[in-house]
Amino acid sequence: MINFAQSLAKYQQIWGDWRELFNEQTRIESVTQEDIMRVATKYFTRENRTVASVETEPAAKLLKRPLPMMSTMQP
Repeated sequence: MINFAQSLAKYQQIWGDWRELFNEQTRIESVTQEDIMRVATKYFTRENRTVASVETEPAAKLLKRPLPMMSTMQP
């Protein structure tokens, strides 16, 4: 019962009407493929991307390293 009350309060705060909780499924189902493509085209651009690469060292090289001392580790 508490979760339901929290949901009602959340929808009242976000949408200004707690009854909007009962319209959520309809809003979700009304999203079309065209809507998704329009938003993806707008936000998924070369200028908006972040690229990260992870490079790992071979395990043998890692094992030969001395373990860091607790006093030299930084938070």
